[in-house]
Amino acid sequence: MMKAIGIFLLSGVLLPAPLLANAPTEQVQSPPDHSRQTWRQALDLDAIGLVVSGPSPRSQPRGATSAVWPDTDATDASDEALLPHTFEALAQAAMRHYPAITASLRQQDAARAEREVAGWQRFPTPAVQASSDDDITQGVLSLEQPLWSGGRITAGIEAAESRLGASREQVESVRQEILDRVIDAYAEASRRTAQLEIAEQNVDELRDLQQMIERRVRQMASPQADLELASSRLSQAVAERTAIAQALRSSLARLSELSGEEVTAVAPADAADALPAALGEAQRQALEHSPQLAQLGFQQQAARADTRFERAARFPTLALRLEQRENRGGGIAAPERSDTRLLMVMESNFGAGLSTLASIEAASSREESLVQEREAALRELRSEVADLWHQRESARLRLDSAEQTRLSAERVSASYGRQYAIGQKSWLDLMNAVREATSAGLAVEDARADLFRTGWRLATLTGSAMSPASPLDQRGAQP
Repeated sequence: MMKAIGIFLLSGVLLPAPLLANAPTEQVQSPPDHSRQTWRQALDLDAIGLVVSGPSPRSQPRGATSAVWPDTDATDASDEALLPHTFEALAQAAMRHYPAITASLRQQDAARAEREVAGWQRFPTPAVQASSDDDITQGVLSLEQPLWSGGRITAGIEAAESRLGASREQVESVRQEILDRVIDAYAEASRRTAQLEIAEQNVDELRDLQQMIERRVRQMASPQADLELASSRLSQAVAERTAIAQALRSSLARLSELSGEEVTAVAPADAADALPAALGEAQRQALEHSPQLAQLGFQQQAARADTRFERAARFPTLALRLEQRENRGGGIAAPERSDTRLLMVMESNFGAGLSTLASIEAASSREESLVQEREAALRELRSEVADLWHQRESARLRLDSAEQTRLSAERVSASYGRQYAIGQKSWLDLMNAVREATSAGLAVEDARADLFRTGWRLATLTGSAMSPASPLDQRGAQP
């Protein structure tokens, strides 16, 4: 009896918790199940170094297949280690453990310390000086309080505060970059997991058909060319399965590196639906929530403060100094051994060769450069949001079309199997129908992965899904 040809579909949807409360997941209605009549309980993938096992796909959600690295001790792994990882769990793990985020947090600590240094410039400065000439030793202990600096201290504090704000936005920018990489890797792993099931099912079906045509050739009911065609299609299917398995291993490896955990399987996840209703609204929200734009804005403020700092160097500084001098040595009279002075100090420093003017020009040029850089980043962000928006709409349409194509291809494949049994269709027609049904199933997973990827990328850009931050690392106000 010839088997009906079909493709395993999503029979259940596992909805992970949203990455944030503002980004609820989308409930996707599963289409009717058109699975093939038989499926192996354990898929024999030892030849390609990937073990996939589980119950029949009729009762197993899409993407729940366990995939582990080839290891002689793989059978001893605990059940917990083989559980599929959810997108939310991997994203949060990457936010906590990825080195680039930790490095940006340390840079933020450095900027916070520099802000404290700038604030201390308003306070008195203690100093100690000692000198020795022949048999006379002199020591000077001084305390100098700045009274007026022409705006240099204030400009330094404002520049340090702006750089601290830029460092906070840098942390968010790195987090967004890492989250985008997790989204891409997870979409690829989810796609390849589902496609591997389809590819293995296709190999099983073609192997059964090859065995059937072998019997017909031995009975001289079919020509040898039909057996060669079946063998060729089976070899192609095995090669395609191997390529998909390799792509799955690569995507799981990327997820492992990003999250700092050993990822052996991924759970199905749905595209984010908490998105603006129109492209213009999405672009506006992206501009408001962009850490890159906010960072450039803070850097622009810091450059403006640096310009004021350099301009203030043209003016003298006024300070009040208290000195205590101690002189020791032979020949020094007792009244001259100690001396206390209160001085009013005025000091000007124009730099070597009057370089202050050049420093002002350099700071002003950096400020103008940041203005143009922020404008360029703004345009690129609008373009990126538009591209993702159109890709998401295209993926949604492709998914609907691919689902219809898959259903039609399954019905045609099953019909051609029955018609071949009664002699109304050729062997080539049946082989082509099997290939078209498999290709249609793979196309469905391609569109589903693109919808997931573009939806979550848009969610991160528009602020619908932001990376979790600790209470000690909240974003500062945007300029």
